Amino acid sequence: MLSATLATAAPAFTASYRIYDQATSTLDSRIFGHFMERPSWHGEIGPEAAVVPGTHKLQPKALKLLKELKPSILRFPSGTDNDYVMWTHG
Repeated sequence: MLSATLATAAPAFTASYRIYDQATSTLDSRIFGHFMERPSWHGEIGPEAAVVPGTHKLQPKALKLLKELKPSILRFPSGTDNDYVMWTHG
């Protein structure tokens, strides 16, 4: 067990926490996922390059790599521009 105490600027308040080397509970795997990055700088290609031209199917190598990740959720589009995507506008 790792234990630490954090003192803030106000001497009357002390925060503490403990980190255990064993799990104390489980998390729903749907909380965590992956996104396919859409870089928007220096002309880099985005995840669209992983799609077979003229189809809506992923290239075999991209599909294999995604399957190896075993994502519970895959978000696309997303990435660095995620804060600027107007999701409600399709």
